[in-house]
Amino acid sequence: MPRKISLILLGIFAPVVAHACGPWFSEHYLSNGGELVLSAPEFYFELEMKQLATNYPSSFKAVKNGPVNSTTNATPNASGSPSTNQPVTSSQESELYRKGADAFKAGHLVEAQSAWKELLALPENERHAYSIPAAYMLGRSEIKRHFAIVGATEEESPDSETPTPTPSPSAQDHALDNEAVVYFRQVRDLAQKGFDDPNGLAAASLGWEAYVELHRDDYEKAATLYLQQLSAGDPGALSSLSFLADKLTDNAASNPLLRRIRTAEILCYAARSDTWLDTLEKQNVDHLEEADQLGWVAYSAGKFDQAKRWLNKSDPNTWLALWLRAKLLMRDGKVSESTLLMAKANKQMPPGAKLDCAPWELGRPMPVQVAAGDLGMVQLSHGEFKEAFHSFLQGGYHNDTDYVAERVLTVNELKSIVDQEFKALPEDEKPVPTRDLSLVWESEVDNRVKLRWLLARRLARQGDFLEARPYFPIELREGLDRYAADLKQAHNKNAKSEDRARAFFDAAIIAHSEGMELMGTAVEPDFEVYDGEYSEPGVVSDRLRGKYGSQEINPNPNGTGATEITATKKLVLPVSESERERLLQNAVEPEKRFHYRYIAANLAWRAAKLLPNNSEITADVLNTAGTWLKERDEAAADRFVQAIENRCPDTEIGKAVLKKHWFTDQKGPWSSAVPAP
Repeated sequence: MPRKISLILLGIFAPVVAHACGPWFSEHYLSNGGELVLSAPEFYFELEMKQLATNYPSSFKAVKNGPVNSTTNATPNASGSPSTNQPVTSSQESELYRKGADAFKAGHLVEAQSAWKELLALPENERHAYSIPAAYMLGRSEIKRHFAIVGATEEESPDSETPTPTPSPSAQDHALDNEAVVYFRQVRDLAQKGFDDPNGLAAASLGWEAYVELHRDDYEKAATLYLQQLSAGDPGALSSLSFLADKLTDNAASNPLLRRIRTAEILCYAARSDTWLDTLEKQNVDHLEEADQLGWVAYSAGKFDQAKRWLNKSDPNTWLALWLRAKLLMRDGKVSESTLLMAKANKQMPPGAKLDCAPWELGRPMPVQVAAGDLGMVQLSHGEFKEAFHSFLQGGYHNDTDYVAERVLTVNELKSIVDQEFKALPEDEKPVPTRDLSLVWESEVDNRVKLRWLLARRLARQGDFLEARPYFPIELREGLDRYAADLKQAHNKNAKSEDRARAFFDAAIIAHSEGMELMGTAVEPDFEVYDGEYSEPGVVSDRLRGKYGSQEINPNPNGTGATEITATKKLVLPVSESERERLLQNAVEPEKRFHYRYIAANLAWRAAKLLPNNSEITADVLNTAGTWLKERDEAAADRFVQAIENRCPDTEIGKAVLKKHWFTDQKGPWSSAVPAP
């Protein structure tokens, strides 16, 4: 059936969840003093149910996008041939099914059922194609009859995507329900015997039978069937399980399956955790299969002692229990012990978890990614720098990965990792017309290109241009070559002063206009990861001093309003002395936003030193370089104003600068030849 109908049939119990909209940037472990490492991860009901469904295997397989509408799947298309997914069928079988389908659509349920029963009475070899759809629709029609008898409106029927609570079942209701269950089970029996089921109706029947059991308040049977439906590959079961979970009360504590579903709901939605945890603790049991999940519920609520008590009732070797124990040890300052447990937990985590049914969650980290980030933090604090790099990378925490790659690892350590794990490919020697390198931070470029480029810029910053060249995207190599050639000419003391000055100035122009791509830092101070458009509070300075500024809201003493203050706190996890030493060794000069502009200005300053006083060229070089700094750093720019006034007062540019004691928009001999950015 069409996807809309599939959702009506199998996922009609989805709760409405509102999510905030707007720009979203991934969280970083190293910002805000590393506070993120102490927070609880976000768990997802979908993932928890998929894991639970592995205990309820199904021999049936759902069809992607749901079953084709079985009341119309005998209808020929415009050419007269059967519609998509239609089996080869006898004329009598097809006519009987069509007759029932037409009657069903017209609301004549008795007539529809009569036709489908007549179809099922045919010899087996004459009804191989439509036996399953007929049995399936007989079950559907029994439910339809039930709603007609109890007087439900169309909006309250199972054909509605927004059902209202169903009436209390009567003896007649049970009889109709039993008939529906018989037919849905017949669907699966026919499928097991090999009858045609191209539309996955056997899997769909699990959801419909679960619907009947839910109507009869047999939540355990309903849950079992929905989990089998999910195991069959039908994601529509998730919304039904969510609805079922929302109906459960603390009475579910005595039923192992329902208890697990309710625990998963509370874990993922942080709903009603207090009474649930208290109810289960009062049972005074020594062991619960989901005790590790309950520990996380308590941890998320800030009840760390209760989290420890639940850990004592869990299997200590599950990945959830190991991870939680590591988090608790981390809170107690036991970083070494936490690191060992965190690494063990990461090895046991189920790989490849992903969301299929929650598009609003795209981009949000899965628990396995958060665990990798947690591990990266404790490894970094413990001085395991290469390991921290790989953990952050595995978790998808790119800013944290870049911090370690750029500011903590040595150049040789980074180069070794890149050469072994992110090797050059033949495609690196070909331009990519559709690639926009300014969108690196939006993951338009893969990790291999990103990390090779990061290494290239780091090598370029220390002047190793030849070694850096093969790591640059091919689009940037020509600019690198010009920059290296200009610097070589500028430092050639055998060349004429004016030629050297021109080479310094040309190099300065490249450093200013292409500096982000050729030498910009991935994170602070330049934030190439955001193409320089955004910045964040400094992580390097925080880690060097072991403290950070925490934004806090303090209520005013008079009870009116509140005041935002910045409180200085210690970092959540200590910084090793080895990391501090590396931060100083790998320092960026200068440690200022858009640091390459300062490099460009200094190159122009050196050009001016080779030029004579009261030269229009000299004034032009100084005026051009100063304008690169004036918007962000007036103090740094002012020395260029002073130099113009002292050295070039008689030039046209000098006179304009003297008049207002600041830079002029006037172009000179060299700057006028520079193409506009």
